Amino acid sequence: MKTTRQSIHEHLGLTLEGYETQYFERYSNWCESIVLTLLEYQKVLANSKVNKWYNTEFEKCETEFLHLIKEYPKTSIESKKQCYDECVVRLFSIFPKAILDDVKKREPVNQRAMMTIGVVKIEPQFLTLN
Repeated sequence: MKTTRQSIHEHLGLTLEGYETQYFERYSNWCESIVLTLLEYQKVLANSKVNKWYNTEFEKCETEFLHLIKEYPKTSIESKKQCYDECVVRLFSIFPKAILDDVKKREPVNQRAMMTIGVVKIEPQFLTLN
């Protein structure tokens, strides 16, 4: 994937740092879209198996993008950005269920950490992102 990043960020008119920032934002948004609680989000975001799966699927989307724009070399940057977005947005409709089920497993109640806010105790799995 590292070999295509150079090419892709140039096609999109981004610096490498801008591309990396955009990449992480997409990953973070994807993680947020597949969970219900803040605790699950943190687990999924930090999980190496989920990240590896996401990187593999993202690379497939970027490869498709490169094949599409190869046919139209003189396309504007805005058109390339739109094509890129259409290629990578597909990730928001797929996820690795088996991996996620394993990552999002709840610990037994007596082992869960309790958060204290003032005098009211709430369990972290009931916090939502929205």
